[in-house]
Amino acid sequence: MPHAFVNIYVHAVFGTKYRKPLITTKVKQEVYAILIQEVRKMDCSLIAINGMPDHVHILFKLKPTRNLAYVIKLIKGSSSRKIEALGILQHFKWQVGYGAFSVSESAVEKVKRYIDNQEQHHSNMSYEREYQKLLDLNGF
Repeated sequence: MPHAFVNIYVHAVFGTKYRKPLITTKVKQEVYAILIQEVRKMDCSLIAINGMPDHVHILFKLKPTRNLAYVIKLIKGSSSRKIEALGILQHFKWQVGYGAFSVSESAVEKVKRYIDNQEQHHSNMSYEREYQKLLDLNGF
């Protein structure tokens, strides 16, 4: 086979430092715009982004030449610096860790709907319970 075919979808989840509810309705779109910009800088294709005041979900297609840990590190680091530098939020940082889950192509639409409906999911489920479900093999 002369050409390689790589199709890797990633559902990344990470929270604000100390899980502070900083991403309010007032700043949500600005924070997400910066995250989207950082995902695109990594040459990854954004599929969905949404979250709650204390965490964010991003579904993207990983560029085959990129290392996932490097991509997440740069998205988090660059976005937190820009969020603070632009005065959107003072002393803003993401938590140290993150979750990254592979998504089969057949499940991309289901995960996208899940991310798009974060507010509905969290009306009766805590972040901790949500994250535990993601860790389960059949989280969706």
